[in-house]
Amino acid sequence: MWLHVLALIALLGLVFLGLEILHAFYRGVIEAQHEDVLRDTEASKSEGDRKRLVWLLYQLLRSLVNVPIMAGVKVSLILHESLHAIVHAAMGGRPRIVLCPNGGYAPLEPWVGGIGWLPIALTRPALGGVACLAPVLGGSLLYLSLLLWLTPADFSHLTAASPPIVDACAPAKLGDLPGALLRGLRTLLDPARRAGVLGTVALLVAVILTAPSLTPSSTDFVLARRHLVGHSIAAVLAALAFEAIPRAAPWLLILVGAAGFVLYFLSRKIGRDWPDYPGIVGMTLLLLGILAKTGALGSLPARGIASGIAVVIEVLLFTGSILLAFLLLIVLLNLVGLQFDAIGLMLRKAPGELKDVFTRFHTCTKCNLHFHGKCDGCGRTPEELRAVGEGG
Repeated sequence: MWLHVLALIALLGLVFLGLEILHAFYRGVIEAQHEDVLRDTEASKSEGDRKRLVWLLYQLLRSLVNVPIMAGVKVSLILHESLHAIVHAAMGGRPRIVLCPNGGYAPLEPWVGGIGWLPIALTRPALGGVACLAPVLGGSLLYLSLLLWLTPADFSHLTAASPPIVDACAPAKLGDLPGALLRGLRTLLDPARRAGVLGTVALLVAVILTAPSLTPSSTDFVLARRHLVGHSIAAVLAALAFEAIPRAAPWLLILVGAAGFVLYFLSRKIGRDWPDYPGIVGMTLLLLGILAKTGALGSLPARGIASGIAVVIEVLLFTGSILLAFLLLIVLLNLVGLQFDAIGLMLRKAPGELKDVFTRFHTCTKCNLHFHGKCDGCGRTPEELRAVGEGG
């Protein structure tokens, strides 16, 4: 079963990549819509009154789509940073968000200096990665909650779809994986088709308000990579232990996990700059051991770990399908309006948005600006900012 877990982790990484690509096209659509409206406004100034009236009527119809989308850019940014801040509060930190002219950030800070860092140090191994990925996890939970609230769907739809995905991750059955994923996605989408007008409008509003800043930024992924690697290592090791020594594995994971966490915490206390992996892997092993001991992972804990990862994959695929449907709707509206230039602009904008996913930006907390290379406000490099504690 450990091979199943490893395959599911790799699949989860591909799903995150697919969401980022889809989100880059969505951001490209937003930028294109904005520029197209500005261009049409300039062009209308040279038209006669009659043509200008027709243009105004047409733009009124377009504004029914464009205005909510552009408003959603700001709302989604606030929601994005607020989700970071909520997890920071759960870690014992002081929740705070800062909005910049070109984005925003949510610094992880203690309530007081000195001992105020203690709760953050204790919870960072378990929740640090969750904090970085909070926007996409929170947005996906919002979509899923609306699905469960407004349709006949319930959690049995999730649990029913995960076993085929887990089974298809066996080395000999990988060819069945695409079909299993599609069947699992259809299990969630079938109830969504019966959502009615209220459910459709609710999902549409949710997408407008969350999609522009739905996925983690490149910096979020940089900060999360240790956690993602550490959690992955722990999941594979736990699955191996549950298969090799099923009866003793829970206690072994608890002991080894506790020892790893203590090692991490002591390294921080004595001021050594050790990697976070002992704490991340240790805390994850500790939690998995406790879950197995309490029976939360089922009679086959290794399969329970694999099923949990499969459920996360299903939820993210559901989110991706909603985002794709909304993206296609915007493109269709432009086709109906014969706005071919706008579609071409979308395609040109998307690669630039996608490049930002793989290029880490830095933040100057003095100028409140995100930047590549040097800060556009004060001209300092990330190294210079880190030296004086003003970003990096």
